[in-house]
Amino acid sequence: MSNREEIVGANPAHITIDAFRVAIATQLAPLIHVPPSDVYPGVIYGKQEQDADFQVVLARFRLKENVQNLAMDVVSKARLPDSSQ
Repeated sequence: MSNREEIVGANPAHITIDAFRVAIATQLAPLIHVPPSDVYPGVIYGKQEQDADFQVVLARFRLKENVQNLAMDVVSKARLPDSSQ
């Protein structure tokens, strides 16, 4: 986690889900212009079988941009891991 910001309340070394939440917050923060420490609490894990593994409700950040347009922009710019390896 050397290139990731320390986030108060996260314990990625001992709690695996925190490692994923920190990674998501760190990648999302520059795309929505919010510090990773503010994004982290908004990264939640899906609690029901039909939910995604992790979710971020962009509307909770009260950004000036249109949420739907911002979501499409984030999806187009997100660095997703290559599953072909």
